[in-house]
Amino acid sequence: MDDRMTRRKVLTAFGVVGSAFASHAMLKGISSASAGSQSVMNHMYGLGSSFHSLCSVDSLAELRTFNPPHPSSVLVTGYYSPGDGGEGLYVLDAADTTSSDNGGTVIAAVSGGRWKLAQAEDISARQFGARGDGSADDFAHLQAWLNCGYKSLYLPAGKFVVDGNTLHVPMGLVIRTDGYASELNFRNMTGIDGMNVLEGNAHEALSIGPLTIRTIGTIGRYAIVTPNGTGIFANKRPRYDFDVFFLGADSGKTIFPGEGWDVVVQMGDARGGTVALTGFGTFNPNEDPAGQHQMTGIRLSGAVGNIQVDMTLRLNNLYRGVELGSGTEGFHIGSGSEIVGCWYGIEATNSSSEPGGFITACHVNAVGMAYKLVKRPEMIISGVSAYRSDAFFNHSGEWRGIHLEDCQRVQISGANIVHGSLPHLSTSVGVYALRSSGTVTNYDIQKAADIGFVIDACPDLTIASGAFLEIPKLFELRNGSTDITIGAYTLRGNHTAVTACIAMDASINRTRIFAVQDVPNPAVKRYQAVSVSAAGTYTVKPRMTPTELQFAPTAGTAAYVYDIMLDKDHSVAGDTATIKVIGSSSANPTVRILNGTGGAVLSSFDSSAGGKRIVCAYLFDGTGWLERSVVDSAETSY
Repeated sequence: MDDRMTRRKVLTAFGVVGSAFASHAMLKGISSASAGSQSVMNHMYGLGSSFHSLCSVDSLAELRTFNPPHPSSVLVTGYYSPGDGGEGLYVLDAADTTSSDNGGTVIAAVSGGRWKLAQAEDISARQFGARGDGSADDFAHLQAWLNCGYKSLYLPAGKFVVDGNTLHVPMGLVIRTDGYASELNFRNMTGIDGMNVLEGNAHEALSIGPLTIRTIGTIGRYAIVTPNGTGIFANKRPRYDFDVFFLGADSGKTIFPGEGWDVVVQMGDARGGTVALTGFGTFNPNEDPAGQHQMTGIRLSGAVGNIQVDMTLRLNNLYRGVELGSGTEGFHIGSGSEIVGCWYGIEATNSSSEPGGFITACHVNAVGMAYKLVKRPEMIISGVSAYRSDAFFNHSGEWRGIHLEDCQRVQISGANIVHGSLPHLSTSVGVYALRSSGTVTNYDIQKAADIGFVIDACPDLTIASGAFLEIPKLFELRNGSTDITIGAYTLRGNHTAVTACIAMDASINRTRIFAVQDVPNPAVKRYQAVSVSAAGTYTVKPRMTPTELQFAPTAGTAAYVYDIMLDKDHSVAGDTATIKVIGSSSANPTVRILNGTGGAVLSSFDSSAGGKRIVCAYLFDGTGWLERSVVDSAETSY
């Protein structure tokens, strides 16, 4: 590697002002310099024997008129004036009389040759005259800088203004910055893109940032847009690496409704890349979304497709955090990403059902839906959370933590879904699965969600271990869902809030539903002893009430009938119930076991059994309860 010092190293050592001062104090009339000084300058700039003719000028305008008798190198101490960041060393190429003067790296000399910037990397926008003062329109200077032909560019700290124009960015660049202190401020951008990336050659890459992009008093279309390449092959798509901070609100989260972008990053076809996106949008989650600007953080949608794009997001106040369109596969949203105060957190649709994609360690706080996935097969979702704040606008549509639609072989693990503590105007659902298959494990669904899982027309879905906190209805099966397995779960908090464990409509074939009956739930004991002395009904619901019972009817004031109703609405094939009836010496009590509400009498016992204990076993076959056995017990205690 060449050990000569670069421009940035020199300026770091001397300081911009100091180097400009040194240029005046020591480099005017440099032809008298010593041999020792020559060796130093040769090491720093690689001047060699041309050092003896090094001079300095105060601006690029002065360089254009500078005509020394035998020049070879000139130190320009600033673009407009010394120390303004536009300094650089220029070497005269007397043989080149045709190269275009680009205003920065190639300057036409009075002699007919060309002054050329003796710098291989980190070409600064200020070396092309961009001021970055937050006032002057820097568009022409920035575009010339981007078009200079160098691959390594540098955007220093400052507020570089672009007024009503689009910057066209060639592929293959690496644009370094001074972090988020390097800003592009766009004015009068209604319907206009900020940075439009040009289509490049095969296997090229583009790296930008960290960088702040914002609009001033206007709403632009795309802050950064990369091309769709219908003519490029799948293995020749470019790579993009972006690190962007954007503002549609100030750092105090004050929303500027008249500022922002339709989409901050619109990514076309790509093969690999990283996007780190941070910022504040224009959406107010505490107000009615109708009429609000529907700003999106990042959208991936290509003609050929996006593969292996890794996203890290810190997004606030956006209508939609992430939109993944057709052709996007193998993506990854994670690394502790947060999308807060949005309508949709992550919306991923796909007309052609390309497989793959990861969402990991991601937190979404959404008004409408946290995760909406449509035609996204073989997705892996792990360690995610979905939340809805109480202060958010209470709309009349359903709130859903995770929405799966036509997603096959999806794996969800470690999802934490919290609706908040206030009820919703409409239904709130933890996980809504429509025509989808896969596995859900280690879930935790909490608070004011009305339904934990809605399973709608699903062909094959396994819901394994998990927990619920104060959810009224745990599972609701609709529209012919089949081959559904529901494993063990835990109920926490107020267990009396549960009104249904497994609710099924008439289309469900209960012989194709498999559910663990013995749930590790402290509110549902396995055994229960019941004493009765008057007419009444006791309903046995698997997973919601004890299914192994002892009934001890005692004499009442008159003859009475007590019914034990085996619930059919919440039972699945294979559920069992065991009932032990202790006979009474009185002649008046009768105990009947019924097949569902108003159903047929499966068994009936009266006092003729005397003091005997009769054990009855029942099985639900998918349509109704069957009496499996009735035996006398020799037990004298239960």
